[in-house]
Amino acid sequence: MTMITISNPMVAAAAALGVNSYAVTDRELTTRFREAVERRNLAPFRLGHFCFEVQLPAIAAINVSRHFSGQTSTWVGGEASKPLFTGFHRRGKEGDLYHADSTDFERRADMVSGFGDELFTELTAAGVNPTEARQVQPMSTGTTLIASGTFVDFYELLRSVGPVEANAHPDARAFARNCWTHIQSACAPLVQVFEEVGP
Repeated sequence: MTMITISNPMVAAAAALGVNSYAVTDRELTTRFREAVERRNLAPFRLGHFCFEVQLPAIAAINVSRHFSGQTSTWVGGEASKPLFTGFHRRGKEGDLYHADSTDFERRADMVSGFGDELFTELTAAGVNPTEARQVQPMSTGTTLIASGTFVDFYELLRSVGPVEANAHPDARAFARNCWTHIQSACAPLVQVFEEVGP
């Protein structure tokens, strides 16, 4: 996963609150951020922007796009995605998928996925527009997702798909948590305030 800080959210938020972030201590900065969040004044925290690029299965990219209030862009990548059922969890629990009646769902999913990829190749070889032909590819097809948004956008994404209990794709959940980890290393005082107070 690649992260680009387009504009530093801590510096931008401090400036919007009338504070020079380079002239005050982290403690004073955290206090000012906490006061703003407690007053539900989130406008200063919508000034800094992050951009993340990651490879996900198409279904996970759709899941992220549905819950993310920032901007997203996707395109089908050349890398193969993980097998369809590897790492899937039962709703609300971490663990392996239970194979009822010893049916090999993974083998069947790989077979169906292979049919979609073969049909896509045949359609494009026959001259069909690749964008239209992608409709036959499975939802596990590797997709590049670019998500660009503010600190608040990524905080809301974490709250929407981050918890284990949420009806979220495991890869979408991992993406939200990884984004937040990267943001935490870049903006520790701001993350601390949002995790303690929460809008």
